[in-house]
Amino acid sequence: MAKKRANASPAKKNVPKAAANGSAPKSAAAPVANGTARASVPNGVPKTAAAAPTAAPPAATGPAQSVTIRVPASTANLGAGFDTLGMALGLYLEVHATCVPISTPSLIVDNVEYAGNDPGTIPADPRANLITATMLDMLGSQKVGKRVKVRVSNPIPLGRGLGSSGSAVVAGVVLANWVGECGWSVQEILEKVVAVEGHPDNVAPSLLGGMVAAYLTPKSVYAVNLPLDPSLRIFAAVPDYHVPTAAARAALPATYTMPDIVHSLQRVAVLTAVLANPTATQYRPGMTQEVFADLLDDVLHQPHRAHLLPGFESVRTALRAVPHVLGACVSGAGPTVLILAVDGVDPKAVEKVVRGVYEALPHPERPGKKVGVDVLPLDVVTGTEVVPLREHLF
Repeated sequence: MAKKRANASPAKKNVPKAAANGSAPKSAAAPVANGTARASVPNGVPKTAAAAPTAAPPAATGPAQSVTIRVPASTANLGAGFDTLGMALGLYLEVHATCVPISTPSLIVDNVEYAGNDPGTIPADPRANLITATMLDMLGSQKVGKRVKVRVSNPIPLGRGLGSSGSAVVAGVVLANWVGECGWSVQEILEKVVAVEGHPDNVAPSLLGGMVAAYLTPKSVYAVNLPLDPSLRIFAAVPDYHVPTAAARAALPATYTMPDIVHSLQRVAVLTAVLANPTATQYRPGMTQEVFADLLDDVLHQPHRAHLLPGFESVRTALRAVPHVLGACVSGAGPTVLILAVDGVDPKAVEKVVRGVYEALPHPERPGKKVGVDVLPLDVVTGTEVVPLREHLF
């Protein structure tokens, strides 16, 4: 029996997907409205929005205010938890923003300053930069009457399965909440983020922090934090090739068989219980390393994307020889590999195995070169924060 994949997500907003990262705010916890309707305009940018002014901007009519929005990276799926489970990881997109009231009702946004991964790929134009374009789309035709300048610092690898675009969208919605003084709640922010991003398993952890389970209905999105074993140790093996999200989604089948669905349901139910139980990773009777690795086994997305992920199966197999490593899975759409371990694991042993696999592979994007890889030890962290600043960008 085959089951058709359903997409219950709210209508996705037409915001340009140029990845630019930023951080997330404590004020994300303020209440928000659900799915505010906005006029449709090219690139999702409202007609009242203005790019960096070519002439002198209107004079300020009041004091400047500044914040830093810190948004963590994320890993999604956790093996069998496809489009459902995710974790917030300790790499932070930071968005430093200053705004001043001006004498007109317009919202004027200066060109974006960016430092971080792949700087040549990140648009400075606020109508094309994902963070500021999201902010402009969220505020729509609202009479804001402010000039805004944004500086972005981003250590999150782009297009590698660590939620770089999701973090940018979270930052954009939180920035809109601050600039527009909208007073949105966490739930409203989450709904607006998912309306742009399309699915919640990466953006919900970036907003809420910790390990998160989320699901969609045609009208809303729901997410809950799950307890996590404090002895868990996490590594992200980040190969230096890219997997376009569109290609990863296109690789998925339109339908799944009943045995595949049951396979995933059984594993995700046990996995969430094991990860939450402080004694589970001490290998309760029957819970061997081999059994835990099987909990991360997936049939819904990983096998169908294997051709896009050179090295994944080999590194997953090789890691079984490293003591205290529990298993590995694809992070998001890849190519990053999420490695789960417990106290006592030797980070150097993990890195040696990972490098031994990837650095022997021909590079899929650079003929004649070998694949490079970074192995990052990462913590599971709290969610988006908004921190007031005394220093202003203008």
